[in-house]
Amino acid sequence: MNTPKKPPLLGISIREFARRDGCSEKLVRRHVERGGLARFTDGTIDPAGIGTGWRESSRGSANAADRVRTSSKKMSALAKVSAPELSATAEALASVTDGGAYELAILLSEAKMPAADAQALVNAWHLRGRAVAIETLEEIEAPPEELDDWRDHPRFKVNWMEGMRIAWDDVEMAAAV
Repeated sequence: MNTPKKPPLLGISIREFARRDGCSEKLVRRHVERGGLARFTDGTIDPAGIGTGWRESSRGSANAADRVRTSSKKMSALAKVSAPELSATAEALASVTDGGAYELAILLSEAKMPAADAQALVNAWHLRGRAVAIETLEEIEAPPEELDDWRDHPRFKVNWMEGMRIAWDDVEMAAAV
């Protein structure tokens, strides 16, 4: 007897959102309850909100420069390099391309595409998304003084799985849920 397959999730869990954004689950839950972060009908949260300053109302005295410094510190520690700070726009564009790659990877894994094929497709998609993000940045703001080009920033050089601190096994586990 065939059991109906669960529909794919629209977003990510509170736990996953908190992990990716570097904050506590409690803070994310509080913002969801207060309407600061929208929930999809399946109870998940849109990963596009990661790195967008949604915590601003809970930080009171924090300003945009503090948020950018925090994001840059997290990414430079991850990349093991000293990196120039990113604007909120640059961090958001990088985060969205990483999150989109993750969501695509889950969908392909759920569709039972062989892992090697899925990884190749997701990596190709991510590289194109990254290129569009960089082109967008080039149109609206100059790169940090230390760089000649946005492409030179370590945040735009790191692979999406490294940027999100995950392995393909994590994708497969998320798809199995």
